[in-house]
Amino acid sequence: MLQQLCWLCPAALHSRKELKNHVGTEHQRLDIICPWCVEDVPTIMSRPYDLKRHVGRWHEAIADGLNQDIFTEAGAFYLALYPKDYSKVVKPLVFTTQAAKEAREAVKVWRETSQAPKLKKMEDWEAGWKLAERKTADTPTIQESGSPTPGVEAYSPTKPAMLPTGGRLPVPFPKMEETTVYTATPIEGPAHPFNSATTRPPVETFLPETPLLEEQNKHMQDEMILQQRALHLLTWGCMPLVPPARRNWDRLPTVQFKGPSFTMDWPPKDWRLMSPAKRLAVSQHVAIMLDSVEGIPVTDPDQIMDKYNFLILPGSIPQPRSTSERRMRIANYVLLSDMVKGRSTNILILQMLEQTFGHRDTSTDEFLTVIRGDGNIMLTFIINNNVKFNQLQDMNQILKCIISIDISKQVSLRYRGVNVTSVTCHKYSCLINILHCIYLTVE
Repeated sequence: MLQQLCWLCPAALHSRKELKNHVGTEHQRLDIICPWCVEDVPTIMSRPYDLKRHVGRWHEAIADGLNQDIFTEAGAFYLALYPKDYSKVVKPLVFTTQAAKEAREAVKVWRETSQAPKLKKMEDWEAGWKLAERKTADTPTIQESGSPTPGVEAYSPTKPAMLPTGGRLPVPFPKMEETTVYTATPIEGPAHPFNSATTRPPVETFLPETPLLEEQNKHMQDEMILQQRALHLLTWGCMPLVPPARRNWDRLPTVQFKGPSFTMDWPPKDWRLMSPAKRLAVSQHVAIMLDSVEGIPVTDPDQIMDKYNFLILPGSIPQPRSTSERRMRIANYVLLSDMVKGRSTNILILQMLEQTFGHRDTSTDEFLTVIRGDGNIMLTFIINNNVKFNQLQDMNQILKCIISIDISKQVSLRYRGVNVTSVTCHKYSCLINILHCIYLTVE
């Protein structure tokens, strides 16, 4: 049997498939990026299938227009972080195909516009893409274990005519004549002394069908319950460990905050006309006002904007991550955000943060309650132009509604009387539309 050598370590694998799995899992050399994510941290996937699901869930507006060959193992070569290693175990898609062109163009645009740390120079990407011009992906191999030298066939003095491994030697095999060995004597009487047959007539057996849909719904419901628990922590925050999530003030109505000696509306009337720096400055000013008691701020300056993170307006300039405490809060926030987005199911982290929820800083709860209103999310599901669920009260009802929807239906979401989206229903995309278009900005 031919063995496959790993060029990154001394491992020798039994098959090309094992080699590919080894390179992908042990060395992470088959990782690919999502060139449609413009974030502080690049979105990296380990499989093209995961990227396809990610694009369908988070980039739904462009998903249908993309060439689906991009999401094959061959097409994903153009999104690979390590194209040289990738091409050794996967034959790349032909360089001149439309899918290859679209993938390369997407990476170029991402490289120019993304705010993420640049992983490598554009010249390095282009040099890797040129490997696709090779017709085959070469992999170093050795012969069966016991060969004196890798790549040299084994030789035995007693069998000088030994064929190479995998060869075939035709051997003539003469046909034998058919002869009768024994002829049974006919039986005149019954074969057994019983008057009736002892074997039962065949009975049709019905095997129970596997409730596949129920299992899928249960699995999806479990995942959504995990997302809901993470969402609850992000909604209220868990300061000083996790800041509350920012709200989507583009869609939420104006609310009124009451301080000891003032009443104010939020967000400001003309906030969309402000510059990014001014949006952050206004949010900071209001946070200090709400946090003060008799004019004296209660919270330390390095914590106040994390504590009042829900006030920050969309499009504000990012804040510096200057202290270790703030970096810790952001890391915890990202963990919960990944759970809400379905990227992570780290139940242990979630449970540990939930244990601290009862000891969190609750001084902002009154403002968060004002933003939530009376708890009525006022969300209407319109399925095939018919109102199916109207004015759902909480996330539990929303989750049950999503699970029960037929995925082949045309679904619209109406929030406070305004249509916010219309999609061919995907259970996850419905949840994401609720979280991102309506309620929170989980980023």
